[in-house]
Amino acid sequence: MKLFVCMVLFLGLCFIPSAWAGVNVDINVGVPAPAVVVAPVVPPPVMQYSARPDLIVVPSGGQYVYMMPGTEGMYFYQGIWYRYYQGYWYSAPLHSRAWVAVQFAAVPAVIIAVPPTYPLYVPAGYYRIHYADLAVHWREWERSRNWDRQPWFRAEVSARQTRINSIERDRAIHAKEKGGARHEAERHEAGKHEAGKERDHHEERQ
Repeated sequence: MKLFVCMVLFLGLCFIPSAWAGVNVDINVGVPAPAVVVAPVVPPPVMQYSARPDLIVVPSGGQYVYMMPGTEGMYFYQGIWYRYYQGYWYSAPLHSRAWVAVQFAAVPAVIIAVPPTYPLYVPAGYYRIHYADLAVHWREWERSRNWDRQPWFRAEVSARQTRINSIERDRAIHAKEKGGARHEAERHEAGKHEAGKERDHHEERQ
């Protein structure tokens, strides 16, 4: 009996830390913070605005993902800001706070599914949301599925894949052009190297 009690106590102590690890103590955000990692690049700079910026809402997997017009890789989703910067992901409780690198697995899939350049491909007159309204109402909008009732949002749901196809096509073209430029630069450097070797060889013969 004593052995059984000791085993129960031991197992209980082993599992308590893992349970604590999932508890969120940030009551301001309302959702667990992503796991932190160390990125080998300097974090993105804190965005400074003369006035609070407007946002747009885009569809992704039946969810609402908010982004900043004309800004690449800046996301707001269910209380947390995310930033894609130089190949790494970051998060912050506010867009005006310092960014902290997070694991790729900690970034919601609905954000990963939205290309960072998506805001650059929506129409110029796409509906804007005031920052203050988002801060106050985003939970209510989630519960009531507010944007689903808007014709412009339903149109964006239909147009989403077309926009993503355009983004992927432009990305492939850019990568091809960049690859061609890099290849040409490498050929130029190789030519300079060969010319240098030929000159040295000629001088040795003299």
